[in-house]
Amino acid sequence: MFASRPIRAGERMLEVPPSLMITSRCLQDEVARFLPAQATEWSRLALFILAQWNKGQNSAWDPYMGILPSLVELNNTVFWKQEELQCVRHSPVYFKTTQRERWLDMEFSDVQSAISRCRHIFGETASYDAFKHAYSIVATRSWRVTDICELGMVPYVDLINHDWKCESILSHDPDKNCVVVIADRDYATGDEVFISYGQLPNVTLAVDYGFALSYNPFDEAEIWVTISPDDPLYDAKLDVFSRNKIKITEEEDGSMGKAFVIQDINSNPNGIPPGLRSFARVLCAKTPEELERLDASSAGSGNFSWDQDNQHKDRCALLEILSQVDNLIEKYVAADLAGDVHGIVHEPRREMAKNPKL
Repeated sequence: MFASRPIRAGERMLEVPPSLMITSRCLQDEVARFLPAQATEWSRLALFILAQWNKGQNSAWDPYMGILPSLVELNNTVFWKQEELQCVRHSPVYFKTTQRERWLDMEFSDVQSAISRCRHIFGETASYDAFKHAYSIVATRSWRVTDICELGMVPYVDLINHDWKCESILSHDPDKNCVVVIADRDYATGDEVFISYGQLPNVTLAVDYGFALSYNPFDEAEIWVTISPDDPLYDAKLDVFSRNKIKITEEEDGSMGKAFVIQDINSNPNGIPPGLRSFARVLCAKTPEELERLDASSAGSGNFSWDQDNQHKDRCALLEILSQVDNLIEKYVAADLAGDVHGIVHEPRREMAKNPKL
């Protein structure tokens, strides 16, 4: 969206009355009565979109429905082919995408009966793929505005692109009873205007919105820290983690370990979480005596630390973290090269997968 005239910081760029917001209350009663209580607002909004698509030009919302992205225009990772997802196989994006797919399956199962009973409203083409398309549009274009408790789509506000530096958000004006967007900066005629989708990491942007930023100060990465099965203290370390209520899980490849979220230390000096340092100290224990001292230092809290005479051993813990990150990067690069060789990745999605911040 672009400024049609100069806009000053603090000026209202948009005002939208409640009558132009699409909420779950807009769904026909005939459909709503067939929905189970657990059907979410997102599902109900998706059904509303499906109904409007079926009406076509007979829908009062047709001008807005006509500008919504088609299925081929969506780059959310739930629409990637399996071959494309292999390029992010060792990224948190892959896990979050599979999570989202399972959630979509559950959401569709909740509304499937209503769709079948209301074919005169949804048409014969209202399939799982069509629902997935509509649901993803709702997920990327709906807002829960402060002071307005329900989820809603606000036509044309969703055309405004995200800028992490932007402080403009969709807010509620109780005096005028409308939602507004206030400019956080000056815009000249023809300038693109921006809004903030929130302080979101690239994983969320990729899965929910279909893009990633080359620089994102709110970015984070999830790394899987494994316990080597060749470690002579393998069983003893698992016992220590169990006693301290640290959950160890098994990955698809059979490795045992724990996931940690780290942030970019250039924008967050505390990017390495204390829990990861603590976990790495246990991994670096070389003798039963060292492991016992770490176990005693935790006293059941899960916070393992060295006494003052052994703090130099934290260097080992940091090197262990570095080694695990390097291993993850190697797997990520190998997956990316495999996609290169087969030439199967859609170009915009390939650019996202190559993003070092993803």
